[in-house]
Amino acid sequence: MFRRIMVPLDGSSLAERALPVAARLARASGGTLVFVEVVNQTLTYSPYPMGAFDVPPVDLYDAEKGARAYLKEVTARAELAGIAHETYVVSGPVAVSIIQAVADHHGDLLVLSSHGRAAVARWVLGSVAQKLARHAPVPVLVLRTDTPSLTRTQAGEQDLPFEVLVPLDGSPLAEAALQPADELLTALSGSSPATLRLLRVVELPPVPGNDDKPQLREELDANASEAMLREAQTYLSHVADRMRALPNFGRHVTIATTTLLDDDTTQGILDGAHGRQFGRPPQETPAVAAIVMATHGRGGLDRWAMGSVTERVLHESSFPLLIVPPGRASASDPAHASGASDDPVSAPTVS
Repeated sequence: MFRRIMVPLDGSSLAERALPVAARLARASGGTLVFVEVVNQTLTYSPYPMGAFDVPPVDLYDAEKGARAYLKEVTARAELAGIAHETYVVSGPVAVSIIQAVADHHGDLLVLSSHGRAAVARWVLGSVAQKLARHAPVPVLVLRTDTPSLTRTQAGEQDLPFEVLVPLDGSPLAEAALQPADELLTALSGSSPATLRLLRVVELPPVPGNDDKPQLREELDANASEAMLREAQTYLSHVADRMRALPNFGRHVTIATTTLLDDDTTQGILDGAHGRQFGRPPQETPAVAAIVMATHGRGGLDRWAMGSVTERVLHESSFPLLIVPPGRASASDPAHASGASDDPVSAPTVS
């Protein structure tokens, strides 16, 4: 389970949208919330959005003092009552400082909103959130500001089915997302019916030399797609069986499998999240509450890496996305899930 949940904050209400989800996860695991705020001369603390008022920048000492007061106010809120918490104020580049804080304070999950402070210093996809998703050594749960919360507070919501989607490509590295997905689903679903949906998107390989023979190409595609879909379904069934056999697998969790044929893997994943089945269009209402993906999948040119399928899903979807880094053990085959980060980052100055 996620026991030390890191929540980066920047003083904005948008960044604070991570609080209810982080609190729910901490309550489910009996864990600790670790709040981190980064200050420096460029990103100075203010209760107002950058640029909202023409005021001179404050010095680093005042920024740290303001950040500590802000975090003290956050931890006193009723929604966090009874949850163990720690607060840290660090200085340096924002993303690098947060990553260092994860290492220094033994975090095992980062939870953050995809947007934060407004104007120049804002957290946006392509900036801090993207850097954390790419470089953090622990899973990163990126929440959306334009979708309903993963927590359920309205009457009757607790009984609604809860489902997360795990796209797989047949590799052990992609399977590294399975155990974190089960942990997330178990923690957030509570007593609601919970489904872990495994998805395999099948892309047909090109058949050279048949462009001038459309009927032959159609027959070849039909035969190939049928065989590849059968192979994909067999693979997903084997993964599901291995998951169910794990001693720590969520016992109230149902595993479902979906195979899709699509010439664009990312679009297939997004359609699968909207409930598309083979031969049926996507639903208007999203079918899943979140997507869980590893940052790497197949080796070589076909790998899933930040900058490829996972990054496209991060940018193009409106779903909360749990991104699992390389090196996180696979639930179905722990011995094979390993890897190294593509782009190491330098350490910040921590104060």
